[in-house]
Amino acid sequence: MYTVALGRGSDTDGLAYWCKELAGNKQNAADIAYGFFFSTEYKQKNRSNEQFVDDLYETILGRKADSAGGNLALSLALKLKQEGRLLPRGLVLMSPWTDLTSSGQSFESKAELDPVLNKAYIDRMVEAYAGGQELKNPLVSPLFGDFEGFPPTYIQVGENEILLSDSERLHQAFVDANVSVRMDMYPGMWHVFQMSPVKAARAAMDKNAEFIYDICR
Repeated sequence: MYTVALGRGSDTDGLAYWCKELAGNKQNAADIAYGFFFSTEYKQKNRSNEQFVDDLYETILGRKADSAGGNLALSLALKLKQEGRLLPRGLVLMSPWTDLTSSGQSFESKAELDPVLNKAYIDRMVEAYAGGQELKNPLVSPLFGDFEGFPPTYIQVGENEILLSDSERLHQAFVDANVSVRMDMYPGMWHVFQMSPVKAARAAMDKNAEFIYDICR
């Protein structure tokens, strides 16, 4: 089994660590950390986001991803489904960025509470990653995809982040598509709090490990 972590470039070392932790260092497990910064390298090579998503596929059976990495994990799974290819055994998504149209209510209701993200920053990242593209394309904004037949999914999100609606609406979309899905919202927590040295982060990662164990046994 391959455990693949998808996240921002600055998260690569931490995600590689958690890959190893979650895989339990088993001999039949490998950890891969994809570091990226909104496809900048691919844009320089005139590569489209769809090609970027397609290039991530390498016999992946399980996927753990945070933030924009959650976007890529979902986009990749949607792409695999479109092509009739093997889907991952499950998805673990931490504060996934699912809607690049930024239409969720939490962009307003959590604006004064989120210590990590703000709308201006998100707008810049949308332009950097998907400038000139149709933002409701499911490979850009996975929230608008067809999730019928998706694998079991576990979502974690902080109560005080502007991307809260991205997780809540994704969870509802999975429920509507009869996908086995669970979402935990952590009171008082911020965007990708799992990477912070706080007690709630360790508890959350333990739950991630339990989920991965359950779907892989």
